[in-house]
Amino acid sequence: MKIFWLSFVDDDLPKNHKFLGVCIVKADDIASAVATAWKCGCNPGGEILGIEFPEGTIVPNELMYHLMSKSEAAVADAWITEIN
Repeated sequence: MKIFWLSFVDDDLPKNHKFLGVCIVKADDIASAVATAWKCGCNPGGEILGIEFPEGTIVPNELMYHLMSKSEAAVADAWITEIN
């Protein structure tokens, strides 16, 4: 399985409220990643940008399958970058 970083935005919301969150999930492809995010409750809706992590990237379990705020996502990104 691949690991995906999914970022959610809603362009219909006011300027400082467009960002809805980020989640990291394992799936076979981007469509499955979006479906997985819905199933585990970490897909708040809106538009989705999905990025597949390079093969072999280590993502700690505690960062997976939950919706993160912008500040939590920044910490997660730094942590993932540091351990890889």
